[in-house]
Amino acid sequence: MSRKAYENTKVTVSKTRGEIGKLLDNAGTTGTQWTDTHDPHMGTRLDVLRFSWHFEGAEYVVRLQITSTDPQERRRLHRALFWYLKSCFEAVAGGIAHMGQLFLPFLETRTGLTVSEHMLPKLRQLESSTPFGLLTGQS
Repeated sequence: MSRKAYENTKVTVSKTRGEIGKLLDNAGTTGTQWTDTHDPHMGTRLDVLRFSWHFEGAEYVVRLQITSTDPQERRRLHRALFWYLKSCFEAVAGGIAHMGQLFLPFLETRTGLTVSEHMLPKLRQLESSTPFGLLTGQS
């Protein structure tokens, strides 16, 4: 069985969240929110990160989620999220991509769903529809 990245991390969730907050501040985001939910019946914990930024006169909200079953897995996934965000912001700083390209799947729409939550169920229609049709439900 292969090892998972950061599986032996000792870095606490709160320390990682502080590091993520600094990354987001340095990237020019305008708001950050963490929401934690624990379901004792399922034995899972859901950690949700939302952050916003302004682009061309509009505010966008990004939502990323971590679902874990134990404290070590929770620490591991927070580290993975930190490094994911760090690499995204490095790509933006280097001119490889802009924030919209990197975070498009995680942008919250007016319905509260992310773009990916909205689009993935419709993905099979891609071959027989126009992109506009997929977004609006019209072929």
